[in-house]
Amino acid sequence: MRGCGLYLFSQRVFDYIRQTKKSHLRNEKEITDTLRLMAHDGLVYGFKMDGTNVNINTTADLLRAVHLVSGQGCLAATLV
Repeated sequence: MRGCGLYLFSQRVFDYIRQTKKSHLRNEKEITDTLRLMAHDGLVYGFKMDGTNVNINTTADLLRAVHLVSGQGCLAATLV
């Protein structure tokens, strides 16, 4: 299992951020702690996505992604 790092929130997330305590390790509010609070109230959902995951941090990564999606319609065109 892998977290993709994409989150969609309603304005209600700010209520949970206010409730989130700072972590002992970094002395910062952590998104995972906020998500845990929201999950406790049944407000967090996950979705399994099929396909290839490409972490894009460099130009080479982007080129690899373009190569992987080439020939798949408009997605390839938007990446070029």
